[in-house]
Amino acid sequence: MNKNNMRKKLYQKIIIIFSGLALFGSMTVATFSFRQSSPSSLSKSNTETIYSIDERLYSIIQGYETVLEREPNNMTAKQGLEEALRTLVATQIQAKNLDKTIPIMEKLTTLVPENDQYKNILKQIKNNTNSNTKVKDLSVSDSSNP
Repeated sequence: MNKNNMRKKLYQKIIIIFSGLALFGSMTVATFSFRQSSPSSLSKSNTETIYSIDERLYSIIQGYETVLEREPNNMTAKQGLEEALRTLVATQIQAKNLDKTIPIMEKLTTLVPENDQYKNILKQIKNNTNSNTKVKDLSVSDSSNP
């Protein structure tokens, strides 16, 4: 029995050593692969992230619009739609897609006609699109703070 115990402990030590080496090796490989990734591949992944965010936002917007078709006075759906549209506008402005931003801002101004800030931002986006100037300070803040 003593021999069996010694063998078990030897096997345990060997397994622990190999596990430690495997962990160290995988960490080393991950570090080198991260360092070797080019900036263009990082920007590509950022672009893919923006697209996946946009896809999710469009899905959320569609859900809120469906609820509002059935229940036009549902304030929770209206607020959720407003927030999703504002977030989508922000991602489009960040990606410098002003042409895509215009219809979204038009939906926002229709949804919340009392918000003059949305109307001003829409006008500014249209002016920037027409004159091909750079987007300066376009930010869509909370509608409760016009």
